[in-house]
Amino acid sequence: MLALTACAQDPSVINAREQADEVAQKLTRYLAWVPEDVGYSLTRDKRVEVFDVSGTKFSLDNPGRVLIRVHGKGWKYETFIFVAGTPTPEVVMCFEITVSYSDADVDEVDCPAGRPGTFRPPPRLPAAAFEQLKKHLPRKLDLVAAERVVLGLDLDPRIREDVRQINGVIGVAVREGPGSCLFARVKPPEVEVWHPSPIQVMPGEGECSAAEAANGYAQRPPH
Repeated sequence: MLALTACAQDPSVINAREQADEVAQKLTRYLAWVPEDVGYSLTRDKRVEVFDVSGTKFSLDNPGRVLIRVHGKGWKYETFIFVAGTPTPEVVMCFEITVSYSDADVDEVDCPAGRPGTFRPPPRLPAAAFEQLKKHLPRKLDLVAAERVVLGLDLDPRIREDVRQINGVIGVAVREGPGSCLFARVKPPEVEVWHPSPIQVMPGEGECSAAEAANGYAQRPPH
């Protein structure tokens, strides 16, 4: 985290650096790292402006990097803290936060020219997707019909669809993002639909894929 130096004890500067440290702590708790989703999440805090998100926190060679701008505000007290103080001038500061697994480093940097970035909210499955798959997927091995049902969900283009027939079973996987997945499989005459727990489809665990769905992966939560 960012260390304060004796030459930078202005309350507004301290406040700006504390905000950067708060952002860094938040980033270490993220279970997934999709740059646009990270940027969108951070900008929900109106105090933080995000210029860029890159890399991945699950790497030592290409760690996650976030460039932010914050506005520091503080109060100066001449005597005791419970006596009315004087507001110090607002400061605008920029920081690059580097995140690798559970570690984060915060560095003060020059603010870039231009406006902060804009980030779309993460894609979401329609609320009825689960029931639509359960009701409309064919109860026989008809891959074309299964693909037509998934196409009919009218999903956001960022949501990944995977439909395949494997060893006499049709597997369907619909992936919103890391840790968010909907599985279905046609195992005649049955149709099964389920949500795996987030941890079961995170990097290093299972995949949100048609193959995993066809195998019945993660139908039960982990113990």
